[in-house]
Amino acid sequence: MTPERVLCLAAALLSCSLVIPAVPAVAADWPKQVFNPKPAPDDVMLPLPCGGSLALRRVVTDALRDPGGAARLTDKQISLGRTTDGVRGYIENRRDEHIAGPIVSTAGDRFYYIGKYEISVAQYRAVMAATPADCPARLTPDDALPQRGVSWYDAIDFTRRLNGWIYADATNGLASLVALDVIDGYVRLPSETEWEFAARGGLAVSDAARADPRYPMADGIDAHAWYNGPRSAQGAPRPIGLRAANPLMLHDVYGNVAELVLDPFRMTRADRLHGQIGGTIARGGSYLDPAEAIGSATRDEYPFFSRAGEGELRAGNVGFRIVIGTAAIGADADIDGLETAARSLQREGGDPQAPDPTAALALLEKDTENRDLKASIGRLKADLDAEFARRNELERAALRSDLVAAALMAFEMQLRADLARFQRDTLADPTLDPAFKADYRTHLDRNIQLFDTFAPSYTDLVMAMSRRPEAAVRDEAVAAARELSARGHDDLLALVDLAARQAIDYRKGTLTETVRILDGVVGTDRDWR
Repeated sequence: MTPERVLCLAAALLSCSLVIPAVPAVAADWPKQVFNPKPAPDDVMLPLPCGGSLALRRVVTDALRDPGGAARLTDKQISLGRTTDGVRGYIENRRDEHIAGPIVSTAGDRFYYIGKYEISVAQYRAVMAATPADCPARLTPDDALPQRGVSWYDAIDFTRRLNGWIYADATNGLASLVALDVIDGYVRLPSETEWEFAARGGLAVSDAARADPRYPMADGIDAHAWYNGPRSAQGAPRPIGLRAANPLMLHDVYGNVAELVLDPFRMTRADRLHGQIGGTIARGGSYLDPAEAIGSATRDEYPFFSRAGEGELRAGNVGFRIVIGTAAIGADADIDGLETAARSLQREGGDPQAPDPTAALALLEKDTENRDLKASIGRLKADLDAEFARRNELERAALRSDLVAAALMAFEMQLRADLARFQRDTLADPTLDPAFKADYRTHLDRNIQLFDTFAPSYTDLVMAMSRRPEAAVRDEAVAAARELSARGHDDLLALVDLAARQAIDYRKGTLTETVRILDGVVGTDRDWR
């Protein structure tokens, strides 16, 4: 029996397709299974102690095209959590958060780097080795498993040790950060927002698709996650990277081991995090969870310490992945520019839930006895009323335009779907001339391409309109319908109404998946795709 066969039989948790020769742990001999089993051309590699490596992916959050003015303090609003229907609503309720990458490229993209895989046993052993003599002398199939049974403090210690090694080795470790254009960068755990934004697919998917319970996967959860089931993990962890990746080429964000993040746990209310601080958070579910419990919103709390765990808690199904970031302000920050940005944002206006300043002025005008001051307050109140009325009208007009745009996109999608269905049925005729069939197929492909162009824009627009008050959406839908009817576009009225109803249903949480939104526009028959 060959040595490779012996290794396979000994590793009951691994398939025989994963054969890692037992070799000295030097740079050229780290098999890809323990650090990058599914390499991609744009992977970013970070060196590790003991000749190891760690694969990273770049996660762009937004673009900072203009470094001046309020742009310096802009960020991206994203939707996290899910519509829970009363199940785990105290843990996973949908809420809006904001994200901005800490690193800025020369092109103006803001981003962070995140581990392509969960930290493997080999990577953990290499970083935690106290001296070069403690480096793993041989690597086995178990070294390709995700490191698990770690506490939050163990994960923090891993990042602290790795940062110490990076900064102590200027020719290898620190040079790798410089090559990534990261100034004063460091390794840390991801924030919960960073983890979920990346797990959902980041900017590689549309805003609406990113808010779905799971990232887009045509081949189903079995191809993407290790969960507790007869066709999956069967209650045991599996080697990193064997399942399919998400749209950002990240592996195992669903299942395998649940992943620690930097933030402490907080429960969720209807639209925000609760104020109480708790234990640590593990994201994404694990090999102990059933498939239906695993998704982008899956989060669980673990205490930092417990009596049952005899102190520091190390859950056997919990591991982690890392990110590379840097300070938000930094030693070389343009403080004057940041102050200017803050003032610019204040002038633009802020929270729509903030108290109405005109109401406060009205009370002040009523209570003051000074005639001149009363007159000045009255004029100021009138000016503010006029300005707010102007802004409200602009917002109403923008919402009206969005509803019309959504109706036009829905009309175009229906047209392309109808043509595609007809072309699909025509191509099923076995008597068609092959040359005609090939030409006709190009027309079908073109209609599919156009449908796929409009679909994410439509679902994103529905999601964006769902953030507006229900009454405003209803009112502007009526106004938009009147305007369209006056112009002779009665064929769009039903689609304006559809877009408004879908936005309201999305806001209520009764319509939350992009595929269901599209079903409402073109029906469920999409075999032509």
